[in-house]
Amino acid sequence: MIKKMTVTTLALLLSSSAMAQVVGGIGYYNFDDEGSDIDLAIVTATIGYKFSSENSNFSMTPELRAGAGVKDDTYLGVNVKISQAYGLNVRGQWDFNNATYFFIAPSYMNFELEASAGGFKASEDDWQFGGGAGVGFKFSDNGGVELSYEKFNDAEVLGLGVRFGF
Repeated sequence: MIKKMTVTTLALLLSSSAMAQVVGGIGYYNFDDEGSDIDLAIVTATIGYKFSSENSNFSMTPELRAGAGVKDDTYLGVNVKISQAYGLNVRGQWDFNNATYFFIAPSYMNFELEASAGGFKASEDDWQFGGGAGVGFKFSDNGGVELSYEKFNDAEVLGLGVRFGF
């Protein structure tokens, strides 16, 4: 899938009728770890460059994403939180009409987890491949709201975000 998306992105870049637009967004993402009862959340910001063809309802957007933890949890007496997250994804988006769209986005993210208990602190970061999909609704030509689902190892991630074109 990533190979197909890369080829499509290159084709859009080389197309003489390709258009490009800077896009960004802000989102809230809730993490639910299947192996435990840990419930964490982060807020992220994204910036990317959207490539599309004039006569197509499909676009590709390579994006950078960075965020910070806003919700921590306690597991077996240990306070756990995501202190920071950053990475990139390539988003493939299909516009159904002027108002709704569907997207998929394979990701490569670094999550820094922090744990503390009894005056001791430890942190660890880990790069993970993940992927997700979602739906969105455009409230203007350059703005929209979206709901997404992502999966990173054992963590399921539900997100709610706002996107803007510049």
